[in-house]
Amino acid sequence: MNLLLVLFIILLYCTHAVKRFEMVLEPVFKDSNSLLRNIESKAQISQGSHETHKSGTRRYLKSVAQEIDNIRNLEYHGTLYMGPEKQKMTFQYDTGSSWIVFPTTLCKECTNHNLYDINGSLDLPKDHKQREKAFANIPVYDITYGDGSNIDVTKVQEDVYLSKDGPQVVKNLVMFGIVSARNYERSIADGILGLGPSHQKSGRINFVTTLKEQGIIDDEIVSFDYKPVGMDSRIIFGDIDTEVVKNKSDIAWIPMKGGTNYWILSINSVYYGDKKLHYQPKYAIIDTGSSDLVLAQWAFLDFMAYHLNRSLDCSFSPNKEFVECGCEGGLESFPKFTFNINGYDLVLGPEEYILKVGKSCSIQIFNIGSEVNMQDTIILGVNFLRKYFTIFDIKNSKIGIYGKGVTRNKNSTPKYKLYLVLTSLLALVAIITAILFMCEPRIERSFSQGGKMH
Repeated sequence: MNLLLVLFIILLYCTHAVKRFEMVLEPVFKDSNSLLRNIESKAQISQGSHETHKSGTRRYLKSVAQEIDNIRNLEYHGTLYMGPEKQKMTFQYDTGSSWIVFPTTLCKECTNHNLYDINGSLDLPKDHKQREKAFANIPVYDITYGDGSNIDVTKVQEDVYLSKDGPQVVKNLVMFGIVSARNYERSIADGILGLGPSHQKSGRINFVTTLKEQGIIDDEIVSFDYKPVGMDSRIIFGDIDTEVVKNKSDIAWIPMKGGTNYWILSINSVYYGDKKLHYQPKYAIIDTGSSDLVLAQWAFLDFMAYHLNRSLDCSFSPNKEFVECGCEGGLESFPKFTFNINGYDLVLGPEEYILKVGKSCSIQIFNIGSEVNMQDTIILGVNFLRKYFTIFDIKNSKIGIYGKGVTRNKNSTPKYKLYLVLTSLLALVAIITAILFMCEPRIERSFSQGGKMH
């Protein structure tokens, strides 16, 4: 920043010096009235430009903010209204998938959910026999989620309203209606609205991109403001909540790792207290569809061994998915997590990953499992998003993270960034040298062309 200021001062000085000599050495002088009119016209142009600039900075982006229901700090649900009747359906907004799915009246297993009749959404013959035959030939796709639920779906298009009485409607939104399901009763919401960065198998563009293309929002971003039970939570399509983010320069923008189906970031290191995990993950998925922190197999065992070796009366749960400990000493006896991602330290304290029930503390950190081909990856779920206001930038493939626990770790600056800094400094030195070299000849030429001063 200091070098840029120096560069600006040099440019300003050189420009002022040349203009001053050119005005003094000009052989023909303009009359004072002409000079005054010239100054007045320049002032008006400057004022108009300034007003335009001010009005531009006050332009409000088109966006849609939606209140979100917090279900026991495990899931967050939004409400959409489908079809001409505006049928109310709840959706879990899931950055860990890319499909928009909802249960239909054809799904016999979807007994705990509101069901949507897709007969009007499908182009089927009116004749009953022909209709049954056509219905039997409808293409069906298979989708499996990370929690083990498996669904068969068919592709439909329907108008979806973002609020009951509001004007925003997504026309002909491509979705998938569930016609049969296994283990889908685990889902508390009616449907799942995928906000993953890629098309995956759906052949669909991102939901946020659809909102942008239909003129509902201006920017291809979605931001999550998740709060604990008892506080208002919301999601904003197309903008950043300025009530939460007072200064946008404080947002830590982290580029997404390309070529994946997930919002995945590269990790430099993971510490638990002052202990560096022996099995270091390489990547972190930011997943609004996961309730808790999920560690890869070996990182999970490393983490749990730490607790089992402590004198806190810790033991595995019956299914060995997490650990329960005695916590008479309170949450203060448990260390904090520090994730260094792209040079930023992101901290999760014990209050974010431990559920205290009486005298027992349930550590809400789970094992991704050995059968999952993600052994170098961790998942940061809604307990992470409750602490950090998170922005997903679809167009620029990056994630913004904002909160008190975000700090810049100067010791973890990647070598390539140091290389860029050094090369930038060298370039600035070269530019300054060139400007100084050019300034002196211009002044000398002004003296020689003017002949003599009057």
